[in-house]
Amino acid sequence: MSKAERLLLASALLLAAVGITVGSLTTQSALAGGLIALAPVLVIGYQSVQTRRAVDAARDDAAASRQLALEAQRDRELAVQPFVTLGDRSGATPHGPTVSLRNIGRGPAIQLRVLQRRAGAIFWNADAILLASGETLPDANSPLDGPPLLVLSNQRGAAGVRDYVVSETSPHDLAAYCLDQLGNRLRFNLRTGDPPEIWRASDQPPEWSEAFGYR
Repeated sequence: MSKAERLLLASALLLAAVGITVGSLTTQSALAGGLIALAPVLVIGYQSVQTRRAVDAARDDAAASRQLALEAQRDRELAVQPFVTLGDRSGATPHGPTVSLRNIGRGPAIQLRVLQRRAGAIFWNADAILLASGETLPDANSPLDGPPLLVLSNQRGAAGVRDYVVSETSPHDLAAYCLDQLGNRLRFNLRTGDPPEIWRASDQPPEWSEAFGYR
């Protein structure tokens, strides 16, 4: 109990004692009643302060617990999160654009698809792939004149495709989408190499969620 709280309780007791004394020794019954009535008001005020402090403490504890939970969740995610980047090979074939990829993250990129937008069309790889941690496509030891392993052979018109899925404007015209081992869905801007955007199961679907409908 703080010094101020002790003073408040002492004041309440003093008021009650003075009211009783005034009432018994004088005819000032109204004054005595007022002093006695004021004592519980001080006690109620003290209780209100205590309640507010308890509520504030509980709120602070809850916020700290939430923060710890978020930090633990993020540490768990980073331990298995892939990081897909663009390799140093790209080009085109009669079947569609080609890209090379690297996964420099700690976990595999699962069901990986790459979307590219150019010349009024969207291109993507027909079969989703698994890119393990540390793996490159094509293999780093393959000959430079060998074909890249990822061909964006599927194609559709870009009309109606929103820019936050994949944009006509560089550097937003090439994106990769995948799952991690925890079931989170990730979006990578392959041109900029920024950290991925994350769509967790508990989140509302982001604007780019429709990219996972490409098959």
